[in-house]
Amino acid sequence: MRYLQRKAIMTDPHWRSGRYYGSDYPKTGMKLAREIATLTYRSGPEWETRFGRRRLKPAAPQAVSLCPTFVIEQYLDYQGEASSVRLDPNSLLYLSKAMDLFDAEDQLDRVICPAMILGVQSDILFPVEQQRQLAQRLRDIGRCRRVTYFELTSRCTATTPSCWTCTTSSAAALGSKNHQQFSAKLSLEPRRPWFDSSGGHIHLGFVCTKFWPRVAG
Repeated sequence: MRYLQRKAIMTDPHWRSGRYYGSDYPKTGMKLAREIATLTYRSGPEWETRFGRRRLKPAAPQAVSLCPTFVIEQYLDYQGEASSVRLDPNSLLYLSKAMDLFDAEDQLDRVICPAMILGVQSDILFPVEQQRQLAQRLRDIGRCRRVTYFELTSRCTATTPSCWTCTTSSAAALGSKNHQQFSAKLSLEPRRPWFDSSGGHIHLGFVCTKFWPRVAG
């Protein structure tokens, strides 16, 4: 996805190999890049729930038109337009490339503080398989004092977007051989990232405000 965003910017004639300063801004490429990015911010089920196949003019004749027909098209167009001038295109290119070049595997042996990994089954930007691998690699390296893994499966309701249903196993959560399954609900509220000096934790912008465990079987 990031490669396609970079390509959208770099194929804009106004990009001029990055020498657009003082000249025409590569807005078309930036707009398309931001529309591509927007597709990764929500899961397939969420897109379906929020937009589905709703049309902009449901009662209008079903004439063929290349203009936006569906609400989702209008939404992507708006997001691309609004975001196209918020970040310098060259900055976005280099930040995007740096993210692709970064390999966490090279740094995992330096992690010694307790780690909690959250995987979201519907996440297309950071697939849940990668989160499982990350948790397992941290356990295999053995330098972390404790590795906790939770897998988020679904939101509670459409009106509580920060509330998720979580299913995992006590083996994943506690690093033990006990495979008793349990499920829970987590309520996550967005916060600014901060460092907890007492426990050596780096919190990446969410606070677990409620936790409802339900042991199964």
